[in-house]
Amino acid sequence: MDIKELEKIMVSHGVVLRALPKKTRGIYERYHIDKYPHGTIKYLEEYKREMLVIESVPKNAGKFIFECERSTSATVHFSGKKYFDSIEQAIEDLVESKKE
Repeated sequence: MDIKELEKIMVSHGVVLRALPKKTRGIYERYHIDKYPHGTIKYLEEYKREMLVIESVPKNAGKFIFECERSTSATVHFSGKKYFDSIEQAIEDLVESKKE
């Protein structure tokens, strides 16, 4: 599948693809350390003070999910029914499910 084929499939089915990050980073005020004891207090230049930094690896990190969305809303709720190792696998699953 090339990019043009992917474009056609995405437009015809209203596909929205989402790549899950391999790592997430949360930044909180340092007084939240009791809630997040695995976090680290670091001086962050962009805040000009010490902040609580929490880095984690999400479940299904690095995988892809998709939803078929027919509206033009900026918000898409991903149900996460299936996770895929590649965009190609996700689109193949979509095409196969539409054949049924």
